[in-house]
Amino acid sequence: MRTGWHRRSAVVASGLIVICLALAAPAASARRSSDRSLKAEDFEQAAPRGFGDRNNSWAQSMLWWGNHLYVGTNREALCTSLFAIWQYFALGISKEFADFWFPYPPPDPDVSCAPDGADLSLQAELWRWTPDTDSWQRVFQSPNVLDNPGPGPPRTGKKLPYEMAFRGLAAHTDPDGTEALYAFGVNTTIIWDRAKLPPPRILRSTDGLSWEPVPQTPGTFFGDLPFNADHSSFRSPVSYKGKLFVLCGPVFGQGSLIASADPAQGDNAWFLAAPASMLFYEMAEFNGWLYLGTFDPQFGYEVVKTRAEGKPPYHLVTVVPRGAYLASRPSRSVVSMHVYHGRLWVGTATQTEVIRINPDDTWDLVVGPPRRVPLRGGGSEWKYPTSNLDAGFGHTLNDHAWQMDAPYGQLYIGTYNASVASKNDPVYGPLLLHNMGAHLYRTKDGWYHTAVTTNGFANPDDPHGGRFDYGIRTMAVTPYGAFFGTTNDFYGLAVFRARPHKSARPDPPGRLEIEPTRSGGALLSWQASPGATSYQIWRAEIIPLLVRDDTNFEAWNGVFGNKIPDTYVGDYEQIGSSQDPIFIDSTVQTGKRYMYYVLVEARGEVSDQSNLVTFPLLSPPMTFARLLQDVDRLDERHRLHGPVIRITKVRQQLADAQTLAAECQITAALQNLDPEKASTIARKPDAADLEIVMAKLVRRLELFERLPQDVSSDEFCTQTVTANPVGHLRGR
Repeated sequence: MRTGWHRRSAVVASGLIVICLALAAPAASARRSSDRSLKAEDFEQAAPRGFGDRNNSWAQSMLWWGNHLYVGTNREALCTSLFAIWQYFALGISKEFADFWFPYPPPDPDVSCAPDGADLSLQAELWRWTPDTDSWQRVFQSPNVLDNPGPGPPRTGKKLPYEMAFRGLAAHTDPDGTEALYAFGVNTTIIWDRAKLPPPRILRSTDGLSWEPVPQTPGTFFGDLPFNADHSSFRSPVSYKGKLFVLCGPVFGQGSLIASADPAQGDNAWFLAAPASMLFYEMAEFNGWLYLGTFDPQFGYEVVKTRAEGKPPYHLVTVVPRGAYLASRPSRSVVSMHVYHGRLWVGTATQTEVIRINPDDTWDLVVGPPRRVPLRGGGSEWKYPTSNLDAGFGHTLNDHAWQMDAPYGQLYIGTYNASVASKNDPVYGPLLLHNMGAHLYRTKDGWYHTAVTTNGFANPDDPHGGRFDYGIRTMAVTPYGAFFGTTNDFYGLAVFRARPHKSARPDPPGRLEIEPTRSGGALLSWQASPGATSYQIWRAEIIPLLVRDDTNFEAWNGVFGNKIPDTYVGDYEQIGSSQDPIFIDSTVQTGKRYMYYVLVEARGEVSDQSNLVTFPLLSPPMTFARLLQDVDRLDERHRLHGPVIRITKVRQQLADAQTLAAECQITAALQNLDPEKASTIARKPDAADLEIVMAKLVRRLELFERLPQDVSSDEFCTQTVTANPVGHLRGR
């Protein structure tokens, strides 16, 4: 977004109505930015690209442990995938067929693949960063000692490593009290005969320098991994209740759950921890349970949980049912999980959505399409995204919400962006170029999301990054900053370090909101920024793509389900400016979708962008009916607390405000609404949500009081009140 691709022309479209009306008086005194949000300019490369070797294509695992940062690499990820496909068809149909439809090496000037897949450089590596010296050291390279078993032409004399990638890193305290670091490998069976190669390994270290494989004696559970015909990869390790859990399955990522109370012993110290018929993709500890995200290409992902007690396989409890109730093209798998502000946040793959699970296992849709969900007592209702952002944050080629972490008090969500597959396409390449590369979004609350970058931190000084850094695969928070590892199949991975820097730039606008006007325009409003002299309004169109790029193999028909009609966010243009925190865009066209952000101008400087909003809305504007319903839901979930008299008083104030608003006594209604005070009746983390939804309603009342001809509402100043105030005075 503001990272180098949108046009910066100041075109003011005809028909715009700029209303100089302050919703909150900006402070007169100027001040420097106090915002500790990470912005694009806070990111700098912390290691040589690919650690000096472009064949280190992915930073596939990352962990802060023992005052060092560890990174596990994936070698030649794209080349191995393309060679596997070519070889499958060359051996199964004909070499001519494979050469025509799936040529290898690929005819891409940015890709360097050995002509023979047997010569690919596949020795996975482990690197560690020492903060005292700001230096990187390779602490392990998988030895090239295995005979290449084919298939295909004879590979006499060709050698293979045990690991072509390290997909997970985890710290675990062994039964004797030793804290060890475990690295989880991926073998080369994506291209070579799995029956003739050993299973993937787990390496163990107590100092981060010396690594030994966990025993895998043939004939034992861990030596044979008999429950899965394609055991080539480990993924998503978690230390929980004295056991080390990890997923084991094919290189695609889905796998069975295995565990050990003494993982260093290997062999029969490991066991199957969940039914072999269930495939998982990600897991995390939350609220005393182990939560797991499943893989289901037909009906969509689930989230389940277990206490891992009793005799395995352990009992699983469903938390989020298949597809999270999305009827059309549900996401097939969970790819990221992170605990933040008392909730478990869950990111999925195609079509990408984000949900959050509450302490009582209710869940909220944060990013993604609205859907109907059943009610406990019968019937159903709509569940809307709190962010008002559609799948993929509006750019559906964001195929994964791939990684999450929470440095500096905010949640950051990095994506895998499939747009890069179209970089050489003469039609789609130019359309998608401006937002190729990984996207990174941040949020404090799940309601307001800001784009940190939508082009992989494009930097003119680094022609091998930007669009080529198409995914943020790993994150780690350290005392020395937040680290982000990328995927780059073309020129090698990048590791970025990010720390908030002092800046003369003003803080960005807060809580940008949007709703339709009575005439069909888009009414934008936001919190006033101290010292602001003006605000810039930027808009892009959300544009449908006619055909999904088939180089994203996960979306092939007949393999993982139906193709998904894609959308992308076009170039941003400044469409106007305002002296006050309100703007009406009267140029929106029926049938088109838009995305907006706002910038602050102050002291000759321009801020970073506000949160994103889309129009038309995916969720309806806030009303008294919705607010009162939310309070009732909190009560039903036992999320209200404090003296009954205080809760009753808040309910009465809301009911009084609703009655006054219906009589068009807006000023009096506002006097009964204090979001911060009212939110104190709710437990954390629900208190923050109650404050936000009340503040949304207050904003609408303020807008209606000043712009009654523009605010589109069936509730204010009408005889039709959508909920009976008296009905919300019931006791607890």
